[in-house]
Amino acid sequence: MPMPASAEKRKRPGRKPAESRDKGGSRVLFCLGEGGTAAGDRVVLKEECAGEGEAMIESLKRGAPYYRVEIWQARAVVKDGSVEVKKDQLSMRT
Repeated sequence: MPMPASAEKRKRPGRKPAESRDKGGSRVLFCLGEGGTAAGDRVVLKEECAGEGEAMIESLKRGAPYYRVEIWQARAVVKDGSVEVKKDQLSMRT
C-alpha cells in the first residue's frame, strides 16, 4: 500500500547527527594527536581535520588517537554583591 505524498515529505523529529550539530554555532575542532594514550601522557595535537568523519578515518589509518576540542570562554556575573563564574561556548564567528 503506497504512502501519501505528504507523509513521505514529513521528517520525524529528533536529534541531529553529530556532524550537522557541530557545523552550527559552536566551535568544535577535530584533531589528530601523537600516538600514545597511556595514562600520564601529554596530549599533543598534530593536525586539524575537517570533521569527525575524516578524523575517525585518519585515526584508523595511522593508528593514532583523535581529539574533539570544544572552545569555551569564562565570564564573570556580578549579582547581589557576589561574583559567579559562568562559561560560554564560543561560536564559529569568534
